[in-house]
Amino acid sequence: MPVVSVTRLRIRSLRFKPEFTLRTPQTIRQMRRAGGFLGGSRLPDRRLTFWTAIVWRDQADMRRYVSGGAHL
Repeated sequence: MPVVSVTRLRIRSLRFKPEFTLRTPQTIRQMRRAGGFLGGSRLPDRRLTFWTAIVWRDQADMRRYVSGGAHL
């Protein structure tokens, strides 16, 4: 059964934004290559806050992605 993961990340300070900007494309590439990835969306919000909604084939695929690579 598909699993939807919704996350919210707020960058606490502008000093962390360059690292976030650098790592985001790496994380997106890892996600798209991950087994079980069905689709997703990244949504910017106010005050350096970002939301993601990602659909996985099952919970095991989602856990494999979360526990390794650029996401870790």
